[in-house]
Amino acid sequence: MFIACFGRADDALITEIAKQTPYCAVFRDASFSNDSAMVNFEQIFATYSPSTIRRVESIATAKRQEVGRGLRLCVNNTGDRQDIEVCGEAHVHGPNMLTVIASESYAGFVADLQSKIKECLYERPTKASVEYFTGKTFLVDDTPRPITAMEAQEIFLFLRMNNYIDRNTDTSWQILA
Repeated sequence: MFIACFGRADDALITEIAKQTPYCAVFRDASFSNDSAMVNFEQIFATYSPSTIRRVESIATAKRQEVGRGLRLCVNNTGDRQDIEVCGEAHVHGPNMLTVIASESYAGFVADLQSKIKECLYERPTKASVEYFTGKTFLVDDTPRPITAMEAQEIFLFLRMNNYIDRNTDTSWQILA
């Protein structure tokens, strides 16, 4: 049986199609209802119908799936996930760091993906400064209170002295550990 899906496909529909174990399944990248369905497509077929020939009509989708696989939690040599329960909070980011060594065909794709991720995280600072902290509010006994310039200076010095920011005031990966 051959199946071609050009309508809206979510995880449930993809799972239903995979359970039918077709010989070949073809999807158009625009037919996926969301990024999750697009990324999970291969995994769902690998689970329910590993012998199905599957194809997504888009180079960008294939690249996104390959990069997305690298973003999942890593496993050790026996297949056990290396997540926070196994590694502990202090060490979980060590084995779960992703390094992408991109060929020329991936360079533009990865740059675009990083740009989109940065847009989503635009409120997360990449540089620390006294000005950034000054005026930010936090709760004290459920009452909002702004950070004073003096407190902002103390926060900045604490971050610098503990290597959470470098000499250029860039945030450090150490802050994640």
